[in-house]
Amino acid sequence: MKDRQTVRRRDWVIALLCIMVPLFSFWYMDTHSIVRCGIDVFRSVFAGRFNDYYAFAKESQLNGLMGHEMTYDIIFYVTVGIWELPIAVIETIFGISFRHNTIVMVYSKTILLVFLCLSARMIQKIALQLGITEKNAKWAEYMFMTSGFIYAYTCIAGQYDIMGIFFSLVGVYFYIKGDMKKFGLLFIVAVQYKFFPLFIFIPLLLLKEKNIKKIILYLIGPVLSVLLLRIPFMDDGIAIAEKNALNADMVERIFGNRIAILETEIPLSFLFIGAVCIWCYLKEINDDERKYYAVWVPFLSLGLLFMSFPFFPYWILYLVPWIPLLYYMRNDMTEKFFWLETGMTVSIMLAQFSHFYWVFEIDNTKDLLLDLIYKFDRIENPFMVTDIMSDLYIDDYEFLFYGLFILCLAFLIVMLRPCRSLSYKSDEFDSRRVLYSRLAIQFIVGALPVFLYICSIIRNIITIGW
Repeated sequence: MKDRQTVRRRDWVIALLCIMVPLFSFWYMDTHSIVRCGIDVFRSVFAGRFNDYYAFAKESQLNGLMGHEMTYDIIFYVTVGIWELPIAVIETIFGISFRHNTIVMVYSKTILLVFLCLSARMIQKIALQLGITEKNAKWAEYMFMTSGFIYAYTCIAGQYDIMGIFFSLVGVYFYIKGDMKKFGLLFIVAVQYKFFPLFIFIPLLLLKEKNIKKIILYLIGPVLSVLLLRIPFMDDGIAIAEKNALNADMVERIFGNRIAILETEIPLSFLFIGAVCIWCYLKEINDDERKYYAVWVPFLSLGLLFMSFPFFPYWILYLVPWIPLLYYMRNDMTEKFFWLETGMTVSIMLAQFSHFYWVFEIDNTKDLLLDLIYKFDRIENPFMVTDIMSDLYIDDYEFLFYGLFILCLAFLIVMLRPCRSLSYKSDEFDSRRVLYSRLAIQFIVGALPVFLYICSIIRNIITIGW
């Protein structure tokens, strides 16, 4: 007789279908630009211009091949470029342009699915290191894969933050095992994709290491690696100037929300993260306690960060991996956790569907799965995201949804704080019932643009026929 509490093959099939439908149905402008930059890595090498790659990629933008400036460091684009190598070779040798080619678009977005699955597997490996049972470790992996944030931000928005998340998880895995050298090395890699891993790396380092000289040596690695890899491209002129301006804008956004005090204004993010770092440095814990802190401290640090500044939607993905790990390490976290985590996820997604509607709009489906089934151009009066957000008055009360997000996240952080004795969830916990209820709610909201497209098709067929 099959164990009812085990993750079964059909569970994974359902999870993958829920991911693949939005993933292969939407193509946001930023995704297109990143793919083009990846293709340009090989093209710049072939043209003997890799040393001025950013200027080379800038020409693609000026020629109308992409709409967004280059914003990432070279390792990011090389990683994408390796995946896009077959496309780049065919384009370069045969002079064929693959713009709006469905097969190429699906292939290009598959890299997100690969890193998503790799990240999920790392969550399982971390869970086993933490002492979570094998069955519950698989459910933790499943819980990560079925987050509403995955549907909305990795699949529909098509953002590549999942790459940095994967390397961050590998780094934390070695941290839990006590291998600080590999921990430091992996975070040197992780920060090449975006600087958010620093908000994981620094607090965990301070929690483990109390020697100031060693702390400084560990911190030099990520910072120096980013600077060294930028040096070869410093003379790229306009392209680098635009990249630096966009990076400066991101930093300004993080430090944008300030509190007036002592005749000046201090960023909330600085106060929150600074407090976490000082607390971690002063905190003395044993090796057994460090396992729980290894996943709660990243959740604390990133949670406070995302409560302190106006972030872009896809950045919050960095918060997702720690939730299932903490959930299965606590037997006392059941219904309260379910409603708080669901409230946090649903409220911020609805607020961001309203505020950043163009990222999730259903006209981003051209030449992909849903568009192949029924062309968007044939739909008269479609259900657009911006209209639905307005009709539901979410536009008017957007601030309340952001407020609900902050409240739910703050209470989650407090509820999940380390306690004197941990009681892990047992193998008898009914994960399937809980996680399928969660999946239903978070998929309906996270993949809302998919449902709006389908409803638009149905109404169009009823109105004018197939």
